[in-house]
Amino acid sequence: MVSAFDPAADELGLLDLYISLKAKPIALLRGPAGSGKLVACRYLARELTVGAPLAFQEMIGHAWSAAGSPGIALLTEAQSRFNAEKLRALVEEARDRQNHKHVYAALLARISPAELDLLSELASETHRGGSHSMDDRNPGRPQLLPRNVLLLATLDGVGRNRWDTDLMACASIITWPGRRGDESSTRVGRSITRLNEVDFVRSAIRHPKPALRRLRRFNGWHTASLRPLYATWRILEAYGLPETRRTLGEALIYIANAWMPDGSGIFDRSFPGNIWRALDFALVSTVLPRLEAWDGPVDKVADDLAPVLRHRYLRMARSLDWLVDASGVSRYTVQVAMT
Repeated sequence: MVSAFDPAADELGLLDLYISLKAKPIALLRGPAGSGKLVACRYLARELTVGAPLAFQEMIGHAWSAAGSPGIALLTEAQSRFNAEKLRALVEEARDRQNHKHVYAALLARISPAELDLLSELASETHRGGSHSMDDRNPGRPQLLPRNVLLLATLDGVGRNRWDTDLMACASIITWPGRRGDESSTRVGRSITRLNEVDFVRSAIRHPKPALRRLRRFNGWHTASLRPLYATWRILEAYGLPETRRTLGEALIYIANAWMPDGSGIFDRSFPGNIWRALDFALVSTVLPRLEAWDGPVDKVADDLAPVLRHRYLRMARSLDWLVDASGVSRYTVQVAMT
């Protein structure tokens, strides 16, 4: 049974998804079947695509209904081509000059693990700055996503994944529902219903340098605000985790996108409260997928990160705890001091 969706109850997750899409053009929600991933994507996509007709398009990610059919391979291929063509049409519409201030969103519902290749290919073109048109000679190759096009996808499953490098660079991989700390007593500073298309377009940042410039303009900013992030970066670098500098830049981008054009925080209207929670979410968004894809000693990394995360960054601490368990390492459990 699919769980009922309550925007108020899932507010933190929706805010995380909103910020993630400001930071990167692709969002992949993974989690157990029936956890509310699909309805959450629909809700936010509809909130952000009110400015243009048919700006939100939902597609079946995989031909699950054809399971057991003797023509499953042909049906799956046909569904894939249909999705590629529909995405191409959405991209062309979004590229029109009169639509550049509007958000367009495509949702691939319940993709299969094999269809991660489509997301990885699209992410590769976006990451490397290339462009391929989807014509008769190359029907399966999507063209570069313009800035005002968002691609959301849902994937059933909770196990560890070896994510593609290009996919991690251009997609936010979000676990739904999130691994929460003790947040029941913390009031979220902004209602999800106030998030809209205009603010999204005006406040989205996707490069580290303008992200850092934005953060430095806020009242309350101090270099020490990012001390846990830099401490995490140094630990990852010491273990030789690939692309640590990119990881740091992506975390800065996420954090900078956690503010609205008027300077108020999305998670919390105060600067200290907002940057604390944004940093916790940023670590999960940028560090966790790369640790999943890494063949190194995740238990030792988690052990070294525990003092950095203790007391405040509970979401990342719990996520590391899950990763260590998913990696089959039994000797270590993240120690979190609950206050």
